[in-house]
Amino acid sequence: MLAHDVRPTLYYFNPNIFPEEEYLIRKNEITRYAAMLGLEIIDDDYDHASWRCCVKGMEQEPERGARCLQCFKMRLLQTARKAAQLGFEVFATTLASSRWKSLTQINEAGRWAVEQVHKETGKSLRFDDRNWRKGGLQQRRNELLKENGFYNQLYCGCEFSLDAMRRKEKMIHLPEVRSTNTWMLDALAKGYTSPDETVVYTMRQTAGRGQMGNSWESEPDKNIAFSMLLCPEFLPIKEQFVISQLCSLAIVEALDALIEDQGLHTEDLHLSIKWPNDIYAGDRKLGGILIENRLMGSTLKHSVLGVGLNVNQEKWIGNAPNPVSLKLLGVETDPMHVLNSVTRRIGELYQELKSNKDIASEIHACYMDRLYRKVGYYPYYDPERDEHFDAEIVGVDKQGPLILRLVSGEERSYWFKEVKFVLPCGITKE
Repeated sequence: MLAHDVRPTLYYFNPNIFPEEEYLIRKNEITRYAAMLGLEIIDDDYDHASWRCCVKGMEQEPERGARCLQCFKMRLLQTARKAAQLGFEVFATTLASSRWKSLTQINEAGRWAVEQVHKETGKSLRFDDRNWRKGGLQQRRNELLKENGFYNQLYCGCEFSLDAMRRKEKMIHLPEVRSTNTWMLDALAKGYTSPDETVVYTMRQTAGRGQMGNSWESEPDKNIAFSMLLCPEFLPIKEQFVISQLCSLAIVEALDALIEDQGLHTEDLHLSIKWPNDIYAGDRKLGGILIENRLMGSTLKHSVLGVGLNVNQEKWIGNAPNPVSLKLLGVETDPMHVLNSVTRRIGELYQELKSNKDIASEIHACYMDRLYRKVGYYPYYDPERDEHFDAEIVGVDKQGPLILRLVSGEERSYWFKEVKFVLPCGITKE
């Protein structure tokens, strides 16, 4: 601009940036550069709370999704208002030069801001919507970064993009693998050191494993399979079942949010957790979890959470008795969106547990509230006794056993695989 006798006034309004230390680093850099060029800079208030209110309800949106558009609209509207107030006719934004942003969204927000200010004040502004990434401009931007030793931001700015960056650093994509759990456990056995919450994922799992040796059928590129590594050394071995509860609860909560985002009612789909940790929609299986622990003394060294979720598969050729997918439930979504939403929610609950072990009781209560068949008598089968019986769920012991009360009043406690659910489709393998 200066080379073409255009002297811009700089306006710094970025309430989205988090944490405040990051905000100050970026503000100091632009202030330093403005002083070098002799340009005026206007520094507006940092009100992150107002920005959070502006994007409320969009926390689970992916990067470049609806939350980003809302963020651009808020910031460019304030910029347009300031421009009109000071008598400027044209405004632009450095957002348009960033590799983190959608140029389409930025231009939409800029034009929308022009219309809003015209309605509010009657003043006519022009948003300069040129592509600041072409015509040598991106190259010039990179040259300036090096020449001036500028701080090079590693994420967009808000806490959601920061979280996405951190999670991406811990994501390992495998184009095809027999089992993500087997891959993760083999890597650990070979001395692979990986940070807490590392995720190995694939959309082509050829020999997925379920509880007690069951197989998991997944059509290539239709579903998502992943394993998340946790290092819960703060948990005694006797409390390890809370990891299973946390994982299954996080999945149904993340799916609830995805369903609500599409304007559907979660209660219509009846998402629940079938003991110990299958994900159900009504009487049909939407997903499964296999947790494999490695011990160190009296604590857990590693927990590998293996998760398979049916996203877009519509037909199964194996003998799975009751499968269903999100697509068959009327939920149109992308497997990667499901992966990001679910792993984010698992991470959130895990960090809460890590910082406050007392929350285990709350996790247990929420798990019980989402339990499949939590109210009423239903048919079960005891393979040891070769006995069919009706019973109601009394509870789930915090160490994992399912407690059933028979019609006779007798109470029984069952560990994994000691009792089977009898469903409309027949007896489940679990």
